[in-house]
Amino acid sequence: MSLAFFTLNALDILNALETTTTPEDRRAWIDWIYSCQLDTGGFRGSPATKSGTYSLYDALTLPSTYFAIALLLILGDDLARVERRGALAALRKAQSEDGSFAPVLLGKERVGEVDVRHTYSAAAVRCMLSPIEVDEDFDVAAAIKYVRSCKVCRSHINLTIGI
Repeated sequence: MSLAFFTLNALDILNALETTTTPEDRRAWIDWIYSCQLDTGGFRGSPATKSGTYSLYDALTLPSTYFAIALLLILGDDLARVERRGALAALRKAQSEDGSFAPVLLGKERVGEVDVRHTYSAAAVRCMLSPIEVDEDFDVAAAIKYVRSCKVCRSHINLTIGI
């Protein structure tokens, strides 16, 4: 999903997406992206990992969900086939009490390295799938607090190592 995102997004930024691809190509990519959507909402990184059971290799990932939804918008899709409620529920499940987000959601278990990139992915997915109902939203205040704590940590690290 990430390779598709960076490739098609680059074509779009260069205003070359429509001149270097056909409408059939774009429809096929939209169908491919939807083939990566989990039944419960959110997206896996590739249909090659589809296993039908919970596994580390066939799980929702926040980056893939972000890339998939952004790609659908880049390709002109109306997001009508996005399992919106499931994707938003996954954001809430991926968020820890400190406001951070795990990149992988394996059932109810949060897996993977935690850093601000995943908070960005969650916030972007939230924005792209808006409007958000109160009961669908993740803890925005906690996410903001987490991002601010990362800034404090970075400043402390820079002072500690003399940057």
